[in-house]
Amino acid sequence: MADDTSPRPLSEVLSQLMQLRGYNQVQGDDQLRIHWKQIVPPAYASMTRPAKVMRGVLQVYVSHPAALSELSGFHQQPLVEKLQKLMPELKLKDIKFRLG
Repeated sequence: MADDTSPRPLSEVLSQLMQLRGYNQVQGDDQLRIHWKQIVPPAYASMTRPAKVMRGVLQVYVSHPAALSELSGFHQQPLVEKLQKLMPELKLKDIKFRLG
């Protein structure tokens, strides 16, 4: 049985470090932005910015109040379903739109 002080491959150590520091999250954020631009209706693409996923809820900032209202009322569930298919690792349950 190997003890904790035995040498390990550098790639393994770096992988653990990146995961602990959250550097892997940056790549996930980039993927989220790319997928968001693909699924959001074109009229809203320039007015929206996905921010973060916490406890299965994606926060999206919307720059215009009318767009926020329409996205919340008519597009929320279809967007959730599309993102669930594209990025199942997010374990997405909901999208919350916020003015910002």
